[in-house]
Order: sequence, then C-alpha cells, then structure tokens
Amino acid sequence: GESLISILLSELGDKTFFLTVVLAVRRGRAMALAASLSALWVMTGVSSALGVALRSFPKSLGSQHIVDLSAAALMVIFGVQALRESMPSKEGEGENEKDEAESEIDNALSKKNGDRMAASTSVVYDWLRFSVLIFLAEWGDRSMLATVTLAATRSPVGVFIGGCIGHLSAAILAVACGSILEKYISERV
Repeated sequence: GESLISILLSELGDKTFFLTVVLAVRRGRAMALAASLSALWVMTGVSSALGVALRSFPKSLGSQHIVDLSAAALMVIFGVQALRESMPSKEGEGENEKDEAESEIDNALSKKNGDRMAASTSVVYDWLRFSVLIFLAEWGDRSMLATVTLAATRSPVGVFIGGCIGHLSAAILAVACGSILEKYISERV
C-alpha cells in the first residue's frame, strides 16, 4: 500500500512520466508502455535489493536504529525537495521536466542507426534504447530513493509488488495522456 501510493504520487509529473508521454506520441503506446515498464520494474527490483542491503548492514553493526533514522531523514529530504519543486521557479532557471524529457527523446531519436535493419531488430533496438533512457532518468529519483527506504523498513516483496503496481498505474496514465495529446499535436511540432 505505502509503496504503491508513494511511487504513484512521485511519478506523476516526473521526468520519466513525461518521457513516457512523449514516447507514446512519437513511437506509439505499445513501445512507450513496454520501454517504461521494463525500465521502471528493473529499477524497482534494484531499489528493493538496495533496501534489503541497507537493512542488513546495520545488523552487522548491531543496531536497526540507524536504518530507522536514515529512513526518516530521507523522507524529510523528499518532503523538502517536493516543496521546493512545487514553488514557482525564476525565469531562466533551467528547463522543466517536460522540456527535458522531450529533449532526451529527440536526442535518442536522432541517434538512430543509419543502416536498414529488419523491422523486428529495429523494434528491439528502439525498445532497448528507450528502456535505458528511462532507467537512467529514474536513477537517483525520488521514487527510487523512496523504494530503497521502504524496502529497508518494510517487507521488500510487498514494496516491490506495490512499486511495480504504482509504476504500472503511472505508465498507463502517461501513455493515455500521450494518446490524447497525439490527436491534437503533430509529431513535427
């Protein structure tokens, strides 16, 4: 429950959310969903494993108290970061999440291999490129750190399952937004 809610809330409007929206518009819903889910589920597995490792480390020192304090500190940091990001930014202070996502997709699309590959190879190649792009965008993100924290203090299996369901929900919503947008926006824009 906690991981599902925390993942879903942290992913809405996030860089990976916009990457999935843009990918759905430019490469189709199936590609966007497949690339997004494969990257995010692998990240959820990695994050859960890191949480288990974090939980095991203090046991060797003889204190679970360190994990609890670290988890509380991370949650406070997430809250402060979320509040800072919700404040209106000054002009020229950098790109927003949507612009960054669009720029990364443009870069990935411009690096298309010049050779004429078979259609199935091209699809697998595109899926792999976009999955890696989303994985790297997610690395160190709030949802990753929240998953590590929850897996360190709760059931890692429950955190993994809840995280995967949260990512599935956010990815489906992002693909639906992309599907709606593609009706109104030309790909050339």
